[in-house]
Amino acid sequence: MVIMNPKDLAKHTNRLAFRASLLYLGLPLLAAGIFLLLGGIIYRSVLSEFSRRLARQHSIEAAANFQTSMHEHFVLMQQISRSRTISRWLANEHDEQDKYNAFHEMMGFSVFAPHVRMMFTVYESLRGYYFDAGLTFQEFLPWGQLAGGHISQWFFDTMDAEAPFSFNIQRLRPEDDDSYVLYVWSNHRLYYEGNFVGVFTAGTPFERVFNAVFGCYNVNHIRGYIIDQYGAVRADSAKTLAVTEFGLPVFPAIPERAYNPKLDQGIEDFLQMRAGLDRSAMNDPAAIPMSAGIYRYASISPIKGTDWAIVVLSNQAEIYDRRFIVLFIVILVVLVLCSLVGVHL
Repeated sequence: MVIMNPKDLAKHTNRLAFRASLLYLGLPLLAAGIFLLLGGIIYRSVLSEFSRRLARQHSIEAAANFQTSMHEHFVLMQQISRSRTISRWLANEHDEQDKYNAFHEMMGFSVFAPHVRMMFTVYESLRGYYFDAGLTFQEFLPWGQLAGGHISQWFFDTMDAEAPFSFNIQRLRPEDDDSYVLYVWSNHRLYYEGNFVGVFTAGTPFERVFNAVFGCYNVNHIRGYIIDQYGAVRADSAKTLAVTEFGLPVFPAIPERAYNPKLDQGIEDFLQMRAGLDRSAMNDPAAIPMSAGIYRYASISPIKGTDWAIVVLSNQAEIYDRRFIVLFIVILVVLVLCSLVGVHL
């Protein structure tokens, strides 16, 4: 039996205590480090998945809100397309009684949709009639006759189109000033007793519809585009793209397509499917992850009754699950307390 002197015994005891303190301190701290590393990875993964889902949902909801905001326009188109009174007048343009009946029916529609402009073009004479709620029956006269060629191409495109009605977004210059007002124009064919009798044109103030959807969003979080059947931008919620010049469209491309190959391919696939005969697969919006830029997700949704689509870019939202954070902090505090208790012992 070896008997140690008091100095050696004290040194030996101190060494054991030091090693024990390192053990009690090091193991919990190592566990805390591993927990922080793995917990951080899991936390970011969970938040990333939640944020992607929310960003996708924001994109889809913004597109759906645009569709809803156009409800007034499409309901008016549907109701007038079913009006036998108006179709009978277009078939018998010179019958004053038919015109009188049609005029008063238009008055009823204008109460429902006071912001929508209406125009009627008779197929037999190619004469057009502007309707405004402030007109009297005596003032409801033809504005002129279609000249044919490029100026009236919209009429003949509507007459020959496979879709129920064509759709266009262009600038309208009011007669009383030099300002430009952006309108959504749609042209619908009208029939009477099975015969094509003319085209009904409806115009809705586009800023009123588009801003109602995107005006409440920060452009760094949500940005919307309206694209035509060729992928050209017809409207931009950020208003940084020049979509018209002197009242005529200039057809820019979505800038994010240049550095997001998935978005570019997604839009191309969407347009090809829209151009196909079977459009049943396009009822639900397509969601596309973004690889570059400030936006993390994009959705593409068809605009009802048209060959056009709305593209919504959505940024990744910040989402915090408080239960996950509380659990994370509690475990970390327990590990730190274990370290401190071990060092004290």
